[in-house]
Amino acid sequence: MNKSSLPKLVPSAIAIGIALLIWFGIPVPETVTPEAWHLLALFIGTIAAIIGKAMPIGALS
Repeated sequence: MNKSSLPKLVPSAIAIGIALLIWFGIPVPETVTPEAWHLLALFIGTIAAIIGKAMPIGALS
């Protein structure tokens, strides 16, 4: 495995932190199911990883 295929640690940690913050830190609104809230957390974490270029786009999608 070459160095370019390894994930970048700082952008990866930020993306995971954002997803975990939404998943556990923010209460689920009454009008949203917990499953939908968790899906939103994963989606926003993925978008943060793409913006931060944590890994190549093909590996994230």
